[in-house]
Amino acid sequence: MIVKCKHLCCIGFLAISSTLFAIQRHVYESGGAQGIQNSINLSSANDTVFVHTGTYYVRNISYVGLTMKDKVTLISPHPDSVILSGLNSAGTDTAYHVIYCAFGDSSSHSAMIKNFTITDGNAKGVSSGNNCGGGIFCAYSSPRIDSCIIKDNNAENGGGVFLYASSPEINANALTDNSAKSGGGFFIYGNSAPLINDNKINNNSSNVGGGFFVDSASATIIQNEIKNNLSTGANSGGGGLLIYNSFGVEVSKNKICFNSANNGGGVYIDSCASSINIVGNEIKNNVVVDYGGGLHIRNTSPTVSNNDIINNFSGSDGAGIFTFGSACKIVNNLIKNNIAQEYGGALYLYHQSYPTVRNNIIDNNSGDYGAGLYVEFFSYPTLICNVITNNISHMGGAFAICEGSRANIDSCFIVDNVSESDTKSGLSYIIDNADTVAINYSHLYYNTFQPDTEINNATGINVSFENNFWWDTTNTAISGIISGFNKHTPFENNFIPGVPGEPITIDSVRNYDSTYSFIVDSLCGDSAILYLQIYGQDRNAKLREAGVSIIKSSVYPTGIAVALIETDTNSGIYQGQATIKSSTGNNNIRLDDGYNIIRADTSNDNITIISNMDTTKKFVVAYKKKLGVTENNSLPNINKAILRVSGGGVTKPIIISYSILFNTKVSLQIYDIGGRKMKSFINKEQKAGNYNIIFNTKDVTAGVYFVVLKTGNSKVVQKLVLIK
Repeated sequence: MIVKCKHLCCIGFLAISSTLFAIQRHVYESGGAQGIQNSINLSSANDTVFVHTGTYYVRNISYVGLTMKDKVTLISPHPDSVILSGLNSAGTDTAYHVIYCAFGDSSSHSAMIKNFTITDGNAKGVSSGNNCGGGIFCAYSSPRIDSCIIKDNNAENGGGVFLYASSPEINANALTDNSAKSGGGFFIYGNSAPLINDNKINNNSSNVGGGFFVDSASATIIQNEIKNNLSTGANSGGGGLLIYNSFGVEVSKNKICFNSANNGGGVYIDSCASSINIVGNEIKNNVVVDYGGGLHIRNTSPTVSNNDIINNFSGSDGAGIFTFGSACKIVNNLIKNNIAQEYGGALYLYHQSYPTVRNNIIDNNSGDYGAGLYVEFFSYPTLICNVITNNISHMGGAFAICEGSRANIDSCFIVDNVSESDTKSGLSYIIDNADTVAINYSHLYYNTFQPDTEINNATGINVSFENNFWWDTTNTAISGIISGFNKHTPFENNFIPGVPGEPITIDSVRNYDSTYSFIVDSLCGDSAILYLQIYGQDRNAKLREAGVSIIKSSVYPTGIAVALIETDTNSGIYQGQATIKSSTGNNNIRLDDGYNIIRADTSNDNITIISNMDTTKKFVVAYKKKLGVTENNSLPNINKAILRVSGGGVTKPIIISYSILFNTKVSLQIYDIGGRKMKSFINKEQKAGNYNIIFNTKDVTAGVYFVVLKTGNSKVVQKLVLIK
């Protein structure tokens, strides 16, 4: 049966079932936003309002925008074809919200908003309701919001979506280019408990919480892409997410990448109750000016587990994770390739923090002090069963302890870390004002492989280093690699059961291409990359571990050590990289060892890769500098670069120098502290080599800037402080 509605814009269809009568009302562009509102007003439970292609200006109705009803479905054929705009048709004014939901029942999920572009909302009103939720405002209402594009909205709180005492299901939407003072994409407040799944939250900005601000609420945030969001305030936090004074928040399986803030580039967590879980996320390539490139954890104790925390940058401290007054649990994470300009490349544990750090891979991080961990101001972490390898610092390759702090380290694998300028602290620097540190039942060696002191204890306290395996097996040898008072006897003469260690037996040692798909036995060109792999019998099936390869050449016949990380628990496959560079005649083997660089005679050399556990297992790579002289002359597909910034001041221009190792597309740009691009120098293909750019700062104000060099898929960031 067909029922004709009184409204010219609608035709209804009566569907009959045993339990309900549902009507579908159709709205066309000629009916405008008022036609949508009329159809919503006429609808009852389980009715559908179907909006056809067009642009609908909701300010033509009222400042509130479209007002939804509970248990009504608002749907269109496709989000690209139906635009709900907060503007009026003349484009001279905006509604506070594009869609307004206030059902009085926070538990119902019967209403649905699906397949719309929701844009141009501007919650500019002075009251608390009218300055929140530029795109969608929800109070005591929990509609399903599916497959919408929510973009270019603005508000005091919640540029894209604002939730108060609401628990909607929000699935498969794109929230982009929304802005607010708090919560550029989402502001979740007041006992709300939404499920936010499979959305793209990109390019949003705010003073705090660029992507999300969760305040006094709960939320399940799962399988979203949270990317390129920006927190711009002077004391801003949470480029991707800010979680404050909340409870029961689950952040899992998200891609939290390329966000930036003053603090907490990826995630900022502050003053929360229990049950905050950050689990199984990719937290990568986030940038902060101050503390916590990946995560900033303050006065709260979440569980941070099974995350990949990779390639984050801090202009100050704690590029991977920064903690302040926290007893958090940091478990089963991969914390790799994070760069801090000052302290704590992977972890900076500060101000009475008492975290438990267990079963993590802490690999290839860098910082001025304590590349793996920096522990300060009466903090007392406990480290158990971690693999800490390939970290590089000015002092304290694996970790540094200071200012009344102490660390208890048990059952860890700490190998192949290096301090650049202090030859006494490849493993650890215990600063004179530290409380103490105890390292027991751990595997400690090759920090660095070349003759070096592992530990510098400057406290004057007799520190416990008992029951460890040092690879050296005499008291004299072990005493020679510890500076300062210590007790290191008894010590072990072999690997300790239950502790992460190298494989039991070795089946093969190989060099591969960058995909680890094809064996490569010859290389050419300076700065060629060795993609190393050891395959063997895993030592501990429950832990992800490491294996060590020794690499030798005619220039470095004693070799360098390179720690390789197991690809997964019990895989028995260990992978890592080293770089072949030309001999300069003035080589520093100790620093080259720390940076996994093997020097070679570039006229003709053989690079021999040897398993540390079984020296009978070898692989030889023929090496020559000129291209085309070997049968296999293809170069691995890498995109590494070196960036340096020098000069500056009142009269001197700034010189930006960079080196690229292979022919690749290069972009070089400068951003201000708010993430806005100031200057673009180059964006084109360039040949391998060294380049210099002069940055004339005559018309540039003093402040903090970032120089960003991109080559292929990699990015190098250098902080620039301009003083005038």
